[in-house]
Amino acid sequence: MVETLELVFDFLLIFIECTSLYCISKYMPMWHMPGHHIGDVRYSYPYVQDTVTSAFLVELGFIIPIASFIVFEILTNKTHSKVYAFLNQFTKCTFGILFVLNIGTALKHVSGVPRPYYNAVCQPNVKLLQQEHYIAVNDDVICENTKYHEAIRSFPSLHAGVSFYFFVYLSCYYESRWTLKKFVLLKPMLQGLMFLGAIFTSCSRITEYKHHVSDVIVGSALGILSALFVIVSATDFFQRKPNIPPSNTNQTKVD
Repeated sequence: MVETLELVFDFLLIFIECTSLYCISKYMPMWHMPGHHIGDVRYSYPYVQDTVTSAFLVELGFIIPIASFIVFEILTNKTHSKVYAFLNQFTKCTFGILFVLNIGTALKHVSGVPRPYYNAVCQPNVKLLQQEHYIAVNDDVICENTKYHEAIRSFPSLHAGVSFYFFVYLSCYYESRWTLKKFVLLKPMLQGLMFLGAIFTSCSRITEYKHHVSDVIVGSALGILSALFVIVSATDFFQRKPNIPPSNTNQTKVD
């Protein structure tokens, strides 16, 4: 009964986070950074299609954790209810990633930092550019293309935040649950692959002109710190004690 109430409460928190994320994305005012110079090369890069798309990142964000939880909480778990153990890990991981998305999305709206490809999407009015020394970000008068709002959501990088969150969270999860005595290099190999994936995703955001270096650094830090926060405050990853065989009470005492 207690386990059921705990899961109900966890899913309620996840629902609240989803609602919060929707409201932030839909209704939070879009502030903008003070105007920047038209000739600033930081905002004049071409628009390039994503190598690591948001949809692909979401798919991996579901497949890899769920597969991991199935293996360690259902197939090998012998101490708790298998369904409860799986759902417990799923809710904790999901809570953390929604925490990252809520904070990151709010920061995007508050900061309004232009992306490196801002001018390519904004398509500034040439006649106005001859009169103005600076371009006002988020100004419909300046931009001929009215669908430019995504181009002022550079800070921080959520791709970096999400990928590093999963790297830290799942690496610590494997560290606490891994019991395989053979093939000992399999665990660090999986952890290393996730680290390389997070690095590749973050670097691609810079090389494809989607983010500035500072955006990726802050996004990565947000993901890492959020994962550590959830691990320390809400999981048992580093609280499990090794099984100690009961002492033999019939041992002969030594005088």
